[in-house]
Amino acid sequence: MWDRIVPDETVTDSETDSEVWRLANRPIATEGRWKLDEWDGTTVADATDHGIDATLHGDPRTAWNTAENDITFSPGVRLDGADEYIEAPGPVLRTDRSFTVAAWVRLDETGEGVDTTALSQVGEFQSAFHLGYQGSRGAWVFKTAPHDDAPTSGSTGWTYAYSSTAARLGEWTHLAGVYDHTSGELVLYVNGFEESRVAVDHAWHAEGPLRIGSAQHGGSNTHHWTGDIDDVHAYQGVLKDRDLSQVYMGEFPNIRG
Repeated sequence: MWDRIVPDETVTDSETDSEVWRLANRPIATEGRWKLDEWDGTTVADATDHGIDATLHGDPRTAWNTAENDITFSPGVRLDGADEYIEAPGPVLRTDRSFTVAAWVRLDETGEGVDTTALSQVGEFQSAFHLGYQGSRGAWVFKTAPHDDAPTSGSTGWTYAYSSTAARLGEWTHLAGVYDHTSGELVLYVNGFEESRVAVDHAWHAEGPLRIGSAQHGGSNTHHWTGDIDDVHAYQGVLKDRDLSQVYMGEFPNIRG
């Protein structure tokens, strides 16, 4: 609540966003960052002051000391696509409000039947969002479920933001997904550039953990990632182009405004 009128329009000629939008989406709140540069064990450190350390569900001997991001020159985690994933206790984000997630990814498997998730936050039956790869399109995707439905409901009513360029096997790629609750949009960025912007009219809060390398779908932990993931970010609020360029470079964005 504010003790004055808050206009849903720009205040000065130099601004591009209304005051309502700015109050709803800025400043950004850093909720978690997992650099995935561990070398042993199953504890995955959170680089923020929230201390939301995650847990590797997999073999540390193959997960660590194998993946190397040849763009940022930083280590990552390698997941086998069968049942390995990383889970941070949650909820990390309010998924019914504006949020931004990002990660470096590299795929070891693509194709028509491959749907795989790099990052999600789970509910009972579904994840509220998936950031990853959609095999039917051969594209990167940021998608949201309409509600936390029963396992028999399938994927009816989902919203998909697909990349306009094809996903490439074996290449490190930076993905970022933005949900703007105020404008009702999903936005997908690939390597720092906006690739897709679609309208979305549904949002719900997933009260479960944040998963790196898998997602909840139909009541099961599935869509396991085959390949490498590096430097996962999670923010409450909308990151813009200049913010995402900092995330792409491995930095925290300017969260003040």
